[in-house]
Amino acid sequence: MGLDMYLFGTKNFSVFTRNSVKPPLEKTFEFTSLINNHGLENAPLDYDTPWSNYDVKFPIMYWRKSNQIHQWFVQNVQGGKDNCAEYSVSLDQLKLLSKTIEPALVSTAAASELLPTTEGFFFGSQEYDDYYFEDLKQTKQKIDSLIAYQTATENAQKCRWLNLKNHNGTMSTEEFNKKFPTLTKDVPFDDFIYWSSW
Repeated sequence: MGLDMYLFGTKNFSVFTRNSVKPPLEKTFEFTSLINNHGLENAPLDYDTPWSNYDVKFPIMYWRKSNQIHQWFVQNVQGGKDNCAEYSVSLDQLKLLSKTIEPALVSTAAASELLPTTEGFFFGSQEYDDYYFEDLKQTKQKIDSLIAYQTATENAQKCRWLNLKNHNGTMSTEEFNKKFPTLTKDVPFDDFIYWSSW
């Protein structure tokens, strides 16, 4: 019991292969594996709509009773509503969180002004102690890592699209890798979700 907080990255996937537009629709290997591995073979899912899709939530960060971080999300993402609902978080909001943490790490006075603690039902300490500052440091490190990942993958994706457009969509994987050997092969998240429970 107490304040538990989660940040997820989401990715949307198609149920059917790219060329499936008319019945019978061919399910992707990934979707079929997901359904089979989780005992959902007989679930009443939509197999009639060619553009059916699904989201996967990937765990990025977990906090326990970091009420100062929670309060920041409530004020800057949730519009002041502290209701344990899921909220979409933009990359710009994550950048703002990182920029807010940086000066707060300098002193207790800066921390209490920029990222004040808050009271709540088993929300943890309201002290500006080592645990408070350790939560800030870990959050900043993880968020900065996420920002770097998302920025690199978004840039790589734009580069891929531009190159495919310039080559009429016919550039082979080998040609692309030869032309862009340092380009990450990872893909960006579609969205980020913050959720808390208490």
